[in-house]
Amino acid sequence: MYSKNLVPVLAVLFAAIFDVQGYYKYNDKVGGWLKLHQVAKTWDDAYKTCWSEGALLASPIDKAFRNELSMLYLNNVSFYTGISSTFYPGGQFISMEGIPLFQMPVDDDDEKASDTIGAQCVSMRVEGEDKIPYVKKVPCSTELPFTCFRKRDANHTTPCGTTDLGYVKSQVTGNCYKVYETEMIFEDAYAWCVADGGYLAVLNDVYEWEDVKTLMPTHCTYAFIGLQKWHGLGGWMSVRGDRLDQVFNDWKDYEHVNTENKCAVIRGKHLESHNCGQKSFFICEKVPYFTETETEETPEFKIY
Repeated sequence: MYSKNLVPVLAVLFAAIFDVQGYYKYNDKVGGWLKLHQVAKTWDDAYKTCWSEGALLASPIDKAFRNELSMLYLNNVSFYTGISSTFYPGGQFISMEGIPLFQMPVDDDDEKASDTIGAQCVSMRVEGEDKIPYVKKVPCSTELPFTCFRKRDANHTTPCGTTDLGYVKSQVTGNCYKVYETEMIFEDAYAWCVADGGYLAVLNDVYEWEDVKTLMPTHCTYAFIGLQKWHGLGGWMSVRGDRLDQVFNDWKDYEHVNTENKCAVIRGKHLESHNCGQKSFFICEKVPYFTETETEETPEFKIY
């Protein structure tokens, strides 16, 4: 069910995401880039976040990965690995790379546990000065921090900092946009944009809208953007915390003033209020995540 209190929660979520995530740092021991995500998520959301960044949810597949992952976390802090049994028959626990858990150089903490029945995802933690690693099967709904891994190759990024070719960089704003042609309710559309490392598009002025609408396929006649009416404020606010007078707000017939609808779509040249629980196409926006500054030893991707 749609929550009327979604705006302040989402605003806090964005602040956490963009302030804490940092950047991908190259690690020659694993032959790629590692990025620590300290904002805890469910396993599915962690998987989607890494995937949207062109990465995999990292696992201790060998001694090098085990040691480097262990160094990223404090002792006794559990974090997700990319190991699960959700994609594989027979309950086998296998990493994203297709490596079975029993072949990995870690100790299984489940031998003395009694609460792992039905747990399909695997967390890891380290103990002691020697940072001895242990893994444990946990429910995939548990929220934990995680690390993404991007293997070094010739085509590891696009100008938008993602392998998703659907994102197009605007010459007007410098940001990237994607029109999703799969209809979703507002809450799911918002969550999908977050998983992409972005947010439902916030159109700051008519020039931005004129540029973005060129991406709209002809059959996508309307689409959710990042505007929402929150009852506690009595007015509209963007998902980035902007007041209505700070963004593009050319409404059709001023029908947004007394409407019961709490979300907004862009249709043609105007905004219209829209039922948040009624599905719509939607537009995601993201800041290009990375500039590549590569040396022979330590290429990095830094967040803008």
